[in-house]
Amino acid sequence: MTIQPAIVDRLLPTLTQPALVVFHQASRLALHTQFPQIAAINIGADAKDFACLGEEANSYSTVIVDDALARINDYRSALADWFRVIKPDGTLILVVPQQFYFEEKLMPPSHKEPAHRRFYTSATLLSEVEEALEPFSYQVVEHEEALGDRNQASILLFLKKCEPPEWASNVMRWDSPEMTAKRQFSQISREQAPGMIERLIKVLPQQQKPQRFLLLKLDHRGDFLLAKKAFELFRGAFPSAHITLCCGAWNVSAAEQQGLFDDVVAFDYFKENPSLGETRAPDESAETAFEERLAALHFDVAIDFRIQGDTRHLLERVKSDLKIGVGRAHQFPFLDFNLDLNSPVYRGQAISQHVPASEFSVTALGRHDGYRVVLGHGPRGIRTRLRNALGRSLPHQMLIFGPYEDLRPGRYLIRPIIEAPSRLPTLGYDISVNRGQSTLQAGTLTQKHINEGIELDLEEAVTGYELRIYGPPDAVLQFYGAHVFKQGESGGTHSEEQMAMLALFCALRLEFPYQNAT
Repeated sequence: MTIQPAIVDRLLPTLTQPALVVFHQASRLALHTQFPQIAAINIGADAKDFACLGEEANSYSTVIVDDALARINDYRSALADWFRVIKPDGTLILVVPQQFYFEEKLMPPSHKEPAHRRFYTSATLLSEVEEALEPFSYQVVEHEEALGDRNQASILLFLKKCEPPEWASNVMRWDSPEMTAKRQFSQISREQAPGMIERLIKVLPQQQKPQRFLLLKLDHRGDFLLAKKAFELFRGAFPSAHITLCCGAWNVSAAEQQGLFDDVVAFDYFKENPSLGETRAPDESAETAFEERLAALHFDVAIDFRIQGDTRHLLERVKSDLKIGVGRAHQFPFLDFNLDLNSPVYRGQAISQHVPASEFSVTALGRHDGYRVVLGHGPRGIRTRLRNALGRSLPHQMLIFGPYEDLRPGRYLIRPIIEAPSRLPTLGYDISVNRGQSTLQAGTLTQKHINEGIELDLEEAVTGYELRIYGPPDAVLQFYGAHVFKQGESGGTHSEEQMAMLALFCALRLEFPYQNAT
């Protein structure tokens, strides 16, 4: 997808020169001949590490960015740089593929354009703009082309660069008159203008302290014990509330001994003693059983205390007025309050990254479901013919590859998350850079690697590393991504500390605002 010349032609009469088009396809160099008055910059098809345009500030009256934003990792820096080169009162036109009409998927990777790192709706595009640009520096402007192509495969967003008003700095201050007035609004008396106040009161946030809580801690035995301090902080913040804990059956006794909960509900979602860093994929039957287990209960607030996000979706099955958990708002839009944290430290190792299956690609031998890769579930006759044609053992082929991320110097454990129905098939792996041109490490992928991780020692930083998994074409397995642990660092907060932060976050949002209420 790209801005077609016809669209540019329709836009030209409305544009103020000088103008610039930022694009990714070499074919767009034709702009120089079709529209010589427009400058053009090609950032390349694989532009994930794009830094800046290198243009002078306030150089252009109009900048059109044609299907580049979705390809770039650091969208904040890119948006800020594109906006930087625009003159005051100039226009930035962003063109991105529409998630449902172009990508036709809920989650990356894209079937149509592998370089797309994010999917866009109008809301997600605006949220990135709001993250990257100062609130008073731009305005969204209407334009007849903003609806995009006739097939709605594109979103066009027009932003006008504005000078902030003199009073802008006061609005952003918490103690400003405007913010003070907003806080006082929630204390309006019912005696003033009764007819109008009755209507206002109905749309104000709930003004009574929550009293019934559900805490989810569907973790393994060791992870549950790390949550004790967080539970103590939570009970201290809500001493008179009725708190129900939902945990694995093996943790019920420990929970009751803590004496912090009014009720303890057992539900087994994970194993009691998992392998390192185990996560769980969505399971409709388990989710239905969970919903039925809590069907008779209603809560003011439900909170998921697991740091990893693989149980967050269970909150959607709970009857609760408010739902709280760890993660970014766009990841879990059903959360009323979300605490955005960095990756936790797991067993004393600072996690550098959890890479979901959506960041990996699969060859034609497998199927990609977004959250997992499935191999070996095709028609049995195909595998039988392969064996008959090639003999007992089938030659290894590349099955899964990705994620093309950067790594700093240090010692790593890279743990593929692989499940096999019975015995793990014979697999190989390599870790490479430069699209497989340079191999850092290679070997046989054993069950030990899956349980404990592949050790990788880097003396210098690498760009775009790739984990490639090889196996026979008839290999039967499911791949859920990889955990990447960076050893010897304490840069991140520990999961015990992060759970305590979540408890305090809940207190700040739910309890403390009412302590001085009249």
